[in-house]
Amino acid sequence: MSDSSTYFLTLISYYIYGDDMKIYLDVVIIINFLLDFNILYITSNVLKRRTNFKRILLSSLFGEITLLFLFVKINTMLLFFIKVLICLLMCTISFSYNNLKYTVNNMSYVYMISTIYGGVLYLIKTNIDNNYLYVVLLIILLPLFTKEIMNYFKRIKTNYNYYYKIKINFDDNINIILNSFLDTGNKLIDPYTNKGIILVDINKIKKLVKIRSPIYVPYKSLNNNGIIECIKPYSIEIKDKIYTNYLIGLSNDKFNIDGIDCILNYKLLEDLT
Repeated sequence: MSDSSTYFLTLISYYIYGDDMKIYLDVVIIINFLLDFNILYITSNVLKRRTNFKRILLSSLFGEITLLFLFVKINTMLLFFIKVLICLLMCTISFSYNNLKYTVNNMSYVYMISTIYGGVLYLIKTNIDNNYLYVVLLIILLPLFTKEIMNYFKRIKTNYNYYYKIKINFDDNINIILNSFLDTGNKLIDPYTNKGIILVDINKIKKLVKIRSPIYVPYKSLNNNGIIECIKPYSIEIKDKIYTNYLIGLSNDKFNIDGIDCILNYKLLEDLT
């Protein structure tokens, strides 16, 4: 939130001083209100919070209280706690209070979005000296930027809904825990047993498991076909659920998803989502 974080408060302080060291209070009030409103609006949409225009408007107006600290000398640590409290109250006004986890999640998104806005403000300000032109540009650009950042966070949130921890159990009490991604494009099925195939980086498996009696499954994709080497695990565990009707396909290709060593089969979609 614009003045709810130390970083943002510093930026606003920088913006309001001209060469003559006069404070353009009207500029600061407008910028602060616009940013608070947009940050809260984005948070409500990304997290799908039940709120309305009036609550966000009231919270943004309440956020103007942070401007008082531009003119009052106060201990840095105390200022930090005061601003966290103000952010807490603004989130409560906008989204109500359900529980601690719910509120902390709201505040986390508010601070993340505030930091992104701070970077954009700094970029614009370093190229524009006229404060009023700066405000006009913000009024024009904020709706466009708000839409883009809202879509960006929604894509991130949707994408990470398909990340899972998977525990693959083998015989001899050997198991491996991997970061996995549920890819609806992985529709590999063993035609003989009708078991879905979970793709795993072969290097992760060979470090721990001595492969015995591999199963060779033919596959056909849009641009390629061939045979994939598979092994049968004792079981796999995802979100405290145990599955025994899947094979582990050993992939020699690196997955183009950061931090992922395992691609889940689309058949898990119904059970996990």
